[in-house]
Amino acid sequence: MPPEFLTALVIATLVAGDPVIKRTSAGGSSWRFQIAGVLVLTALAAGSIHLASPEGFARNQSAFARMQRVHRGALLPRLTTSQAFELLRDRDGLLVDARTHDSYESWHVKDAIRVAAGVPQFIRLDMLKTTDRSRPILIYCDSGSCSVDQLLATELLDDGFTNLYLLHRTTASINALDVLLRQRDAATRAREEP
Repeated sequence: MPPEFLTALVIATLVAGDPVIKRTSAGGSSWRFQIAGVLVLTALAAGSIHLASPEGFARNQSAFARMQRVHRGALLPRLTTSQAFELLRDRDGLLVDARTHDSYESWHVKDAIRVAAGVPQFIRLDMLKTTDRSRPILIYCDSGSCSVDQLLATELLDDGFTNLYLLHRTTASINALDVLLRQRDAATRAREEP
């Protein structure tokens, strides 16, 4: 039995009180609640002790590095609508829609291309075959709890793309960016007309 568990069991026993099965004065038994309390406290204490131990997760550099690698898409900067517009206007960024095919076909932000998350690398790279890997890429998905943008960002980081951003996940941000891009194109067309 691991020493963390034994230490936690002693702590839980001291906190929960006497682990001996008792009967309450009303005749009902409270032993189930005492045992459950000891087990819950033991698990919490063992987990805390393990996290802080030299072999624990918090000090295990390889486990921590793996967690960072897997979730690094979530660590990318989230841009506001105005920051996203500056990225797309001034630095020739690429706008990527990470939503489903049906969502993309029904509506998407102007100039966005669809790149699917969770597909084999060769398909993803085929979609981006003409894209320089250092080119700024702004990824968006549906508003709210959608996290496909983070998944796609992690996959693109693994594929060697280095300049990735995420758009704030609100419907207002997505719609406002679309409006700004359409206004930019209308102004460009107006300047070019004789």
